[in-house]
Amino acid sequence: MNSLPIVVLDVAGLSPELLALKDCCPNITLLSEKNGMLSMVPSFPSVTCTVQASLTTGQSPSVHGIISNGIYNRQTREVNFWGRYNAVLESDRIWNKIKKNGSQKLSSSAFFLQNSVYCGADYTMAPAPLHTHDGGMIQWCYSKPPNLYSDTCAQLGTAFNLMSFWGPMASFDSSRWIFDAGMYCLQQHNPDLSFIYLPHLDYSSQKYGPKSGQVKSDLKKIDDLVGELIEYQAKNKIGIIILSEYGLVEVKKSLAINKIFRQLGWLKVITIQDKEYIDFENSSVFAMVDHQAAHIYLQNISVHEVQKELERFDEIDMVLTSVGKKDFFIDHPRSGDLIAIAKKNCWFSYYWWIDDDLAPGFTRTMDIHRKPGYDPLELFFDPQIKGIPFATELIKGSHGRPAKNPDELAVFIADIPNWDYNRLFGSISNNIRDYQAGKAIAGLWDITIK
Repeated sequence: MNSLPIVVLDVAGLSPELLALKDCCPNITLLSEKNGMLSMVPSFPSVTCTVQASLTTGQSPSVHGIISNGIYNRQTREVNFWGRYNAVLESDRIWNKIKKNGSQKLSSSAFFLQNSVYCGADYTMAPAPLHTHDGGMIQWCYSKPPNLYSDTCAQLGTAFNLMSFWGPMASFDSSRWIFDAGMYCLQQHNPDLSFIYLPHLDYSSQKYGPKSGQVKSDLKKIDDLVGELIEYQAKNKIGIIILSEYGLVEVKKSLAINKIFRQLGWLKVITIQDKEYIDFENSSVFAMVDHQAAHIYLQNISVHEVQKELERFDEIDMVLTSVGKKDFFIDHPRSGDLIAIAKKNCWFSYYWWIDDDLAPGFTRTMDIHRKPGYDPLELFFDPQIKGIPFATELIKGSHGRPAKNPDELAVFIADIPNWDYNRLFGSISNNIRDYQAGKAIAGLWDITIK
């Protein structure tokens, strides 16, 4: 491996289009102009868990099995969004691979990446709040070694505030704390490869729109962190990589696919205490939605019948069958029998109820694990109802579609002394048309390990 420690900043939502705003990101621009910037095509769907799995394994979703931010278990008929555990991946990640490199002993860290609990990195930290018997919550983080989180809190003078990571109060404060925690680990333990995930630009783009003044302001704050990393590099021998998972696009409308299936009589519900819950056992069609992609699971109904119905809607760009899933490297057993892809200006909501008064109580709360789909409305709070609104028009940005344009692509920037950039960028560029940042980035990891 390169003799220098390498620090990777994974900046969610950073796109080539955003980096064109050079006044908002002079430090990132400095790095990109020094050695060049690569625009990467994210793996499909371009959502957090999927792309992070691709970036850290060098494999596509058809191989590593992370087909969205959620997984539907066909046997138990349960949906689990935002699973914490590394064990759900079916491929080795980079920290496992460098451990298997017999030529030298290497160490790694992973800070706040998805599906990183019990992963192979030597130093790990991830949100893991504890829910108490009285409905309360203890804000805590899993870490390896176990004392890493408490030592970091003592050093930074504060615990991690989960409210700044997700929800109506999501802000730069989360990225600030995670960055400081990752840098403290670097200073104390000097891992050879450090992964640090900075989330807030993504959420700001969803809430205000990727071209909003708020996003420009938040991009400047990210750039300030990069400036601090550059200053650290000037005093310490490290390499820097700035990369992202996808860019966000402006959206104007949404589509509730499960409501369509409900109205057609395909999705069934069970009424419990005047609230309607999905009857997974007796539904012939169900959609697990995630931003601009929806995995659709069928039983006792023809694929052609459902596909034909979905293709009637203007909000849907395409519907992938078995052939299409192979084309987009998403043909894994966990994937839906069909996958619907939204038009660029649209996103999918998970809603299945026709009357808002019949929606279960958890749909009005921040309940990321129980909802059978991603809910960006959790970024908002309606004081009148004291809960999460169902006003889908509030969402201004989304992602997930197969990326084609500068606002949808991911970025890769590196500043690592003594690296062969022609070899590095050539290796990645040769694979850029494969619709997967993971396969593209595999060239990087091969060079890193050797």
